[in-house]
Amino acid sequence: MHNPSHHPPLESRYRSSVVGVFINDHGEVLVLERTDTPHAWQFPQGGIEPGESPKQALVREMHEELGNPEFVCLKQSSQRVCYDFPASLAHTAIAQQYTGQSALWFLCQYYQGGPQLESATTKEFQDFKWIQPTQVVAATVTWKQSAYQQGLKLLELIPPSS
Repeated sequence: MHNPSHHPPLESRYRSSVVGVFINDHGEVLVLERTDTPHAWQFPQGGIEPGESPKQALVREMHEELGNPEFVCLKQSSQRVCYDFPASLAHTAIAQQYTGQSALWFLCQYYQGGPQLESATTKEFQDFKWIQPTQVVAATVTWKQSAYQQGLKLLELIPPSS
């Protein structure tokens, strides 16, 4: 018999998602500045919809958020990286539904060019820049930093010891 007072399985309390880490020919990675939180830089990411594979979600989300769907996926992380939403986001719809996110990380590269934010449908980001992978964690909001460190290590963009 089902007891509704029990918590759902751990995995279901985390939103299944994807993170796209774009690298350029100089070994720099793409970070984007959130429209709703100036000076908060992050990688593009998004949830996996029902019936979607992680790669399908990656292509859809990167097209929606970055406006340029012309990229290749070079590598996928061997495991998921989880983080919890902070208390400051408790009022948001996503944090009321999930404890946090559980993401597969993908290393991607544009065939040519880069993000075209003016063509993005979500308008989630207002600016972008290319920085060294070792600079990313410090540029990210504190509550995502350990997840970003783990994801960058899984994609072998920063040393395992850092």
